[in-house]
Amino acid sequence: MLGAALVAAGAGGAWLTARRTARESHNRRAANESGRPIDVVGADGGYRHVRVHGPDGAPTLVLVHCWTGTSELWHKQVTALSGELRIVTYDHRGHGLSDEARDGDYSLETLARDLDLVIDATVSEDERPLIAGHSMGAMTLAAWAEAHRGEVGSLIRGAALLSTGLEELTAHTRVVRQLPGPFGTVRGRIADTVMEAPGPLTGLPVPLLKMGVAYAALGPDADDADVELTTRAALDCRTKARAKCGRAMSRMALLEKLDALDVPAIVVAGGRDLMTPISHAERIELALPRSLGLRVDPKAGHMTPLESPQVVNAALRELVEMTEPAVTAKDVAA
Repeated sequence: MLGAALVAAGAGGAWLTARRTARESHNRRAANESGRPIDVVGADGGYRHVRVHGPDGAPTLVLVHCWTGTSELWHKQVTALSGELRIVTYDHRGHGLSDEARDGDYSLETLARDLDLVIDATVSEDERPLIAGHSMGAMTLAAWAEAHRGEVGSLIRGAALLSTGLEELTAHTRVVRQLPGPFGTVRGRIADTVMEAPGPLTGLPVPLLKMGVAYAALGPDADDADVELTTRAALDCRTKARAKCGRAMSRMALLEKLDALDVPAIVVAGGRDLMTPISHAERIELALPRSLGLRVDPKAGHMTPLESPQVVNAALRELVEMTEPAVTAKDVAA
């Protein structure tokens, strides 16, 4: 009876923690939401939370967020760039304020189909937008390029891939330390297990979760506010979405297909990134057909849009400048 009472008390405490977390999330999004809402239905028929920021008529930049993130994690880019660009942000299926996948599909190919629908709903037919993806967002972009192989240049102007990897993600992670000798392969298996774990996060004490997020996702000099926001975004991710997206990422092999992204592209990485160490960025930069180079913040961890806004924003501005459509004499006359 005592054991049953303790289990019930623990379950009740987890339920109360989850309810409080959901309430705090709702209040946070309501207070901080910006931009204009756009109604978008995903590839599964579910709601996708999409916002447009900045002036119509400006070049469009679509921002695609990371695993267990939300579009909030781009707030430093939106604040800095929305005066000069038209910025589209959205929450992946099962993340933030978007619906869970009605078809249960969280593959990168399906996330790419959602990206297609977001572009269709927010970008005019005569415009080629820029797309920037962070972590899983960049993986989504790579999957999207493969789906549009041979026509990418007619659909977008350029791309940015931030803090990401496209193959052997868990084999090279530094979140789990390398074990000696014959136990070396265990690291990847441990990382796979963590990424695919089906348990909910909402019942965990938030301070404990913040400690884990700070260690794994951000550099040692990260601001408390960035750790807090990253943690809160992870709590907003539904359990099934987190586990199935984690499984998709741990099994992907997109680096050899990156030649499909045949537009000017820039790569950004953090020198203290444990989740996708800089060796991933170096391989991506070499595999891109039209690379504009690799930009590194040596002090940043994985969350470069939050930790390195100056580096990321400068890279995005450079991408805009390097892909500016040429003005012809005919255009001037018109």
